Amino acid sequence: MKVRIELAEKNDPAINRVRNALKAYAPDHMLFDDNPREFDVDLLVMMVNGRNGRTKRRIAKAKTYNADIAIMQISLISTRNPLVEDWMTIWDDAKLIWSYYDLPEIARQQGIEPTFSDKFYRSPLGADSKVFKPSGAEKEYLAIAVTKGYFAESTREILTAVNHVGAKAVYVGKHIDELHDGIDQFENITDEELADLYSKSYYVCALRRREGQDLPAAEGLLCGARPVVFDRPDQADWSQSFITIPEINEERIISDLIEIFQGKYNPVTGSEIERAKESFSWRAFAEGFWSRI
Repeated sequence: MKVRIELAEKNDPAINRVRNALKAYAPDHMLFDDNPREFDVDLLVMMVNGRNGRTKRRIAKAKTYNADIAIMQISLISTRNPLVEDWMTIWDDAKLIWSYYDLPEIARQQGIEPTFSDKFYRSPLGADSKVFKPSGAEKEYLAIAVTKGYFAESTREILTAVNHVGAKAVYVGKHIDELHDGIDQFENITDEELADLYSKSYYVCALRRREGQDLPAAEGLLCGARPVVFDRPDQADWSQSFITIPEINEERIISDLIEIFQGKYNPVTGSEIERAKESFSWRAFAEGFWSRI
């Protein structure tokens, strides 16, 4: 079977990890073609981050080659088409639909019968436990924030809360000229270096706004950092080890983080890490995906 995985975004580390995991744990009979202009395949796996019209056009072209379609619905709420009815024709026509959202339940909440339920596969994204593991380093930072965009992942709120309690934080992302005192920042580091920073942190704050599973929560947990996430299903459903806070406004997020940071720290246990290895296993996620195909 000839397969092409179409990326939602180019040069995005998280997206690339999803593709690499799907390829690494695919059945032997699947042959992958990464040519973005190649539609002459048996199966087109489309990572969808919200471009409804473009997605329909790409599917239509693929179907001229009689290709089957699998949809990885990465974004929904924050897209220009946040309603299930806008995606139903795409999902109904697909061989498989994956998401970390419970899309059938969202459909019911919007008054729509989920006719795609029998071909829906829900799972979290994974984390590589061979890379993300406790380094044995002493705890140095109260919290770590790993961000693609300074505002999208509540970075200002995280660093403000850490500064308020007079502690030290580490920020991994695009360089910022002016930060509070006591904040170390890193850019363009290796996964192994990131794992060491997770290990040195008491908390990993994975507070992506509006929607989307934030991989630092899983990665940090595997390294022994206690994750803080928003209490949305796409973030909070995947581990009882997560601390959850409501996604309301900046002031409330800061106050909730201050309360957590000033409270008693609950260290991540070895058994929690072992459970996280299973919960966020790339192998389990990928093999479950392909088995449904």
